[in-house]
Amino acid sequence: MRYLKNLVWLLPVALLLASCGTRYMASADWDRSVNLRDFSTYRIVEKVEGEKVPPLDPILNSPFNQARIETAVKAQLNSRGFHEDETPDVLVKFFTYVKDRQETRSYGNTSPFMWWYGGNANTYSRNYEESTLIVELYDARTNKLVWQGWAIGEANRSGKNQDAKTGEQVSRIFQNFPVERQGNATDPMAYH
Repeated sequence: MRYLKNLVWLLPVALLLASCGTRYMASADWDRSVNLRDFSTYRIVEKVEGEKVPPLDPILNSPFNQARIETAVKAQLNSRGFHEDETPDVLVKFFTYVKDRQETRSYGNTSPFMWWYGGNANTYSRNYEESTLIVELYDARTNKLVWQGWAIGEANRSGKNQDAKTGEQVSRIFQNFPVERQGNATDPMAYH
């Protein structure tokens, strides 16, 4: 009986630890009237003319993370037949921002005998930072946004495996890119 009572308290702790892993939800949207296959060259820019830039997180937008993101974005575009050029078809811009979030979870005891051990629900709450990485492609002739992809997940400020984590995030974003990889090209930042 004592074993079962201890097990009841371990369940929320185990679920909390399992939820602490870095997960990203990625999606994209684009102008369906524009055929992205018509473009073949790109150039990465910090800002597109006439655009307002939101305040950026100094850590996630550090030169180190910017270089990681740029490398991953270039790898994704190159695997789809794009190449860099000074007079490009598309301008590529990316940025990251962070906001504070709170998660609250409640777990009910489902066993008919749990009332015997006191209570029928466990609740925990935690604060965390949620980061969003946004990659945008603009038609270089018109400065019109033609594709936007994003990944949202828990901010990870740890220096461990940052290259792999950034590659995974960008790879998930480009899963929603309407131009397929060329030939037998595999995902250059595969996370599987």
